[in-house]
Amino acid sequence: MKAPTQSSEYGLFKVGNCFVKPTEGIIIRDDRQISISPRNMAILQILWQRAGEIVSGRTLLEELWPRNHSGGNAVYKAINELRSALGDGTNGREYIETFPRKGYKLVAEVKSITPGIDGSSADELFRRGVFQRRRLDLQGLTAAQSYLRAAIALAPDYLAAYSELAGTILELALFDLRANRRAELRQEYLDVLGEVEAKFPESSITKEIKSSLSRLNQATFPDIERGLRDSFLEDQKFNLFFIRYAELLFTARLPEFANRYLDEYCRRNPEDPYREIFRPGIVRDLGDLDECIRLRKNLLDTFPNEIGTLSALVGELTKAGKITEAQQYLSHLHMADSEGFWYRTVSSMHRALTGAYDYKPMQIAKGGGAKNLARGALAFIYGDIDSGSACWRSLEPEVLMTATRYIVGVDYVFPRNVTTSAQYKALLDDLGIGATWTRYMKQRVRELEPHTGIS
Repeated sequence: MKAPTQSSEYGLFKVGNCFVKPTEGIIIRDDRQISISPRNMAILQILWQRAGEIVSGRTLLEELWPRNHSGGNAVYKAINELRSALGDGTNGREYIETFPRKGYKLVAEVKSITPGIDGSSADELFRRGVFQRRRLDLQGLTAAQSYLRAAIALAPDYLAAYSELAGTILELALFDLRANRRAELRQEYLDVLGEVEAKFPESSITKEIKSSLSRLNQATFPDIERGLRDSFLEDQKFNLFFIRYAELLFTARLPEFANRYLDEYCRRNPEDPYREIFRPGIVRDLGDLDECIRLRKNLLDTFPNEIGTLSALVGELTKAGKITEAQQYLSHLHMADSEGFWYRTVSSMHRALTGAYDYKPMQIAKGGGAKNLARGALAFIYGDIDSGSACWRSLEPEVLMTATRYIVGVDYVFPRNVTTSAQYKALLDDLGIGATWTRYMKQRVRELEPHTGIS
């Protein structure tokens, strides 16, 4: 069976009578677009990589499910979903063969569609990179970065690999808050942007990569907002605007507007597997903690090792008084977070919220970056506003943008006498996520209403 070859900006392969777009999570069959989950696409990728071999159910379980997953019918169910999407059994066609007590094998013919890259080695590296990125943990993202760079080295015009690499760098910046690492990632992103601008100046992917640069710059939220708004007003088909704007509205404590913008993005991009990633936090801020928890768990069915979702869920379950369940997800986070920062941070907060933390006034860690972010949160949980404010005011500019996103997502667990205090409100304003930012975004929503239809 021949490995497929990338032939368009996002990759297009043929499996039997189906066309597959791996990075978009789409199978095209009988002129219908069928969306499948990243996990099911990853199963298909593993079967590609092991073409001609039987892949055991245990192998798939260990690769794609959390280590504490009980197994059961999970692989069987996923294979059946994949068969249904491919049309396995329709008109006598067979795609995936089952070998009882042994595993599964992809038996349909796999072909490239108008090959655009000489050789299949770059494609293989690209597929491995996509697979590792979809794990959404630090180890997977780091591996994805290596695979995608290797694919580009072999095939310098591989635009899909550039797109995946840019997204991987942005996601790495969310997990690694060290100031020096942040600067390195920004330079790596600039290098990617420079290459795609030189090679593909008219591509929509180039525009998307350029518009995302502000997320790595030492920009303020208003800077990011102006860039997004200008890009949208220039081209109202710029669909990423709606999900990025929803994220900004979330940081401005405007969950109703964030929900509406996210709805519009989902309407325009129904096949994007990441489209609901911000929904749980918005729902929580709308006052429905139980529904927020349900949505988080649904996301983990698709992205089982997504550190942000796991971290948030531990806090939300703890806030809801579901301590035993929170501890189970904390153990899962421990396995997913290879670097350990988020596990240590969330574990400390969990112990603080359950009264099991031996609190002493926090001292600022010199060059502490993310340490001071965590220390500030612990101080606020214990009502120590002075120590918490000092820790957060010490945050380096390089990590402040990611830090403020964290703050907006965590301070719902702080005591009310902290979040309603004049000192805390002044701190948020100084960090750029207080009442001034809220008023600014309300005004922008009103100004955009004639163009978005959202009020």
